[in-house]
Amino acid sequence: MIKIKRRCIKCGIIGLSKIHTHHITYKPELTRYLCHKCHGYIGSIDSLARIHYKKLFTNKMVRNSDIDNSLRTLMFCHFMETNSSELSRPNRRQLVKDILNRFV
Repeated sequence: MIKIKRRCIKCGIIGLSKIHTHHITYKPELTRYLCHKCHGYIGSIDSLARIHYKKLFTNKMVRNSDIDNSLRTLMFCHFMETNSSELSRPNRRQLVKDILNRFV
């Protein structure tokens, strides 16, 4: 069996076990490989987006798969364009607010 090393598309780290498959969208399925650290960043951005999306549009619980594909794709594109040093917690929160304000 051949083991294929995968590369994080954000920071370029190569690995076998530390690389995660991140779902940008679920239907249709669109995935990219991210390292554990970068996957944590985009995961928290997705969670923050769910919270702010819920406040803006609805009073019910919102799952990741409920968020519009165009919004999820837009968040991922902004994540890819943002320097890793700019992804501290307060900056992530502001990034999500900026994206949602442009989206709405």
